[in-house]
Amino acid sequence: MPAPAARRPASPKTSAPAKAAAPVKAAKAETPAPRKAARNAIAKSAAPAPSPAREMIARLAYSFAESRGFAPGRELDDWLAAEAHYEATPESKRRADL
Repeated sequence: MPAPAARRPASPKTSAPAKAAAPVKAAKAETPAPRKAARNAIAKSAAPAPSPAREMIARLAYSFAESRGFAPGRELDDWLAAEAHYEATPESKRRADL
């Protein structure tokens, strides 16, 4: 019986071509699954409404930013100042402003 031929490992220059990637199923790529679409709709509708306090703070922060010409870089300062202003406002006044 003849001796088997010795195999040399393939060098990086002569390695076999890479296999082609498996084809992607077109049905999944075209339309989302009904369950996933329903889950997304539920997640969007289940988002809690912002509290009246948060809305008032957001309005105050916006007015502070507007008063300084919306110059960038001070957004956090505006928000913190609005929170402080809101906390310093008596509760009876807060409800009247809403």
